[in-house]
Amino acid sequence: MSEVKKPTGTWSISIFVDCPKCDDNFDAMDDVDFWEDNKGIKLGLNDDPVYCICPYCWHKFEADLEW
Repeated sequence: MSEVKKPTGTWSISIFVDCPKCDDNFDAMDDVDFWEDNKGIKLGLNDDPVYCICPYCWHKFEADLEW
């Protein structure tokens, strides 16, 4: 009897945030330095803010995470 292979799901994580300076909404994960700037982050288990840079106006700020 051949076993039917189950489909595989792929995780995708986005962190959408509004810039407090220009009010544009963007995905902070698109920043190539996001993980470098947020070393030690444990998504979902972290009470510390994440550091973001707005790709539109280059404003640097912290954002809290919520699910």
